[in-house]
Amino acid sequence: MGTLGVSYTDPTQASTTPVHLEIKRSAIASSAVSPGVTITQLSPTIKLTTDPTAVAGRPFNVTFSTL
Repeated sequence: MGTLGVSYTDPTQASTTPVHLEIKRSAIASSAVSPGVTITQLSPTIKLTTDPTAVAGRPFNVTFSTL
């Protein structure tokens, strides 16, 4: 079993709409999920959404368990 860490930030603080990310990997679980992150799918790809409003450019972080 391995881990995959993902981090996303908008240093411009210009984004006001949700950001949808898709990672071409699968995971079996998630942990250490930052507030404002919604994980919508773990397999066959990882899909998550971040809500950049009111976070002042702070990063979003998630750790996934992988096979």
